[in-house]
Amino acid sequence: MLAYILSIFLSFIPALVIFFAKRGKSAYVSFHAMQALLIWVAAGFLIACLVALNLSRGAPVILMVTFLVLLVGAAKATGGEEFEMPLVGRFVRQVAGL
Repeated sequence: MLAYILSIFLSFIPALVIFFAKRGKSAYVSFHAMQALLIWVAAGFLIACLVALNLSRGAPVILMVTFLVLLVGAAKATGGEEFEMPLVGRFVRQVAGL
């Protein structure tokens, strides 16, 4: 949950730190931290594509959706659920071997 909440305010850095700190110790925490990290990577990629296509007005929408997805992830993680985020959930499961 901490990875999601801090990522809302500090971008991808808290998720990266938590992922590397808990990587071998807790599969649950590393799964959620990696999801928070990759959702920021996906958002950054989408924003870069919008800017390249001169459609940068859509960037705030991408950021709002990212914030909402991170909030939902934090709520689910607090409840003990392994919530798979859109775009990155399956990939994280495959990479982490969960």
